[in-house]
Amino acid sequence: MRYILIILLLSTAAGQADERRVTLSAPEALVETGIFKHLLPRFKFKTQVVVELAKTGEIAIVEGAAPTVFVWQGRSFGLAPARPEGHGKRFADWLRSDVGQNTLTSFRLDGETPFQRAGVAGPAPVATAVSGDVLEGEKLAHFHCGRCHVVSERNRMGGIGSTPSFGAMKNFPDWEDKFLAFYTLNPHPAFTQIEGLTNPFDPSLPPAIAPVEMSETDYEAIIAYVRVLPVKDLGSAIISQ
Repeated sequence: MRYILIILLLSTAAGQADERRVTLSAPEALVETGIFKHLLPRFKFKTQVVVELAKTGEIAIVEGAAPTVFVWQGRSFGLAPARPEGHGKRFADWLRSDVGQNTLTSFRLDGETPFQRAGVAGPAPVATAVSGDVLEGEKLAHFHCGRCHVVSERNRMGGIGSTPSFGAMKNFPDWEDKFLAFYTLNPHPAFTQIEGLTNPFDPSLPPAIAPVEMSETDYEAIIAYVRVLPVKDLGSAIISQ
C-alpha cells in the first residue's frame, strides 16, 4: 500500500508540473532575436508557469493578428491563442499588460530597442513598472555595484576610475533604459547572474571575477534606488569633437 501511495503522489506531482506548462509558436526570425530568452524567464519568475517554444503552440505570435501586441521592424504582431483559457491566456494577458509590455520594450539587441508597443512608431518608451525597496536597493547597489562604480557619496573614493558614477550616468537621456538592461550590456553578462532573468554561465567560460548574483527582487530594489538618486552636475555640456 505504501508503494502504491508513493506512485500516486509522484504521478500527481508530475501531472501538476505538466499543468504549469504551455507551448508557444512564433516566426523563426523573432526567435532568433533572442527576445524569448528575455521574456519567458521573467514570466516564469512571476507565475511559475513554463512557456516552451514549439512549431505549433497552444498560443501563437502571428504577424498581422489583431489586436496588435507589439511592433517589430515596422510590422505588427498579435497573439492567436488556440484555446482561450488556461496558461496560454495567462501568458497573453501578461504580455499585453503594462508589466509585459515594459519587459518587451526593455529588451536590447546590439544596443537598440527593436520592439515597440502597439501604436508606437518611434523608440520604445522607458519602462516604468519596476518597483522595489529603495533602502534595500541602496545597500545592494553599494554591495554589488560599488566595487566598480561610485554609487553615492558613501563610496566616492571607491569604484574604478574608468567606470562612470551612477550620478554621472543619470545625465544620459536614456539612463533608465541602461540601468534596466544593465545585465545585458558589456561587461556585465560575463559575471552577472539574476535569478529568473539571465541564463547560467557556460561551464567552459567561467567568470574571470567574483560573480554578481542577485534575485529579481534585488534587481528591482536597485532600480528603485537609482531612480531617487540625484543627477550629478557635470558643469558645461559635453561637446563631441
